[in-house]
Amino acid sequence: MTQTEIIVEAEHMLYEMSLMYQYVVLVPAPVQMFEGHMIRLAINKNPTWYSNLYQSYPRKLSRRRVEQALTRIVEGKRNFRIYEQLLTELIKSGE
Repeated sequence: MTQTEIIVEAEHMLYEMSLMYQYVVLVPAPVQMFEGHMIRLAINKNPTWYSNLYQSYPRKLSRRRVEQALTRIVEGKRNFRIYEQLLTELIKSGE
C-alpha cells in the first residue's frame, strides 16, 4: 500500500470519526420492573473499525488521541507513536 493510499484511507477514517460517535440515551424500559425503570438506547455508534480496535487493545484507547494520530498521518507528520503505528497497521490490513 502506497503512502498516498494510507493518507486517503486515514482521511476517510477521520471523516467517519467526525460523523459517528457513541451517543446513548435513557428511555423507559419496555417492561417496567419498578417505577422509573429506564434502559440505555444507543442513538449513534462509533465506526466499526474504531469499536473493533478499542475492544482488541488491552488498554483504554482515547478517541481524541486516535483522531490526533489520524490527523498526523494525513498531514504527513508521523512520528511513529503507538496510536499511529496501530492505525497504520489497521489501514494496511484493510480491515
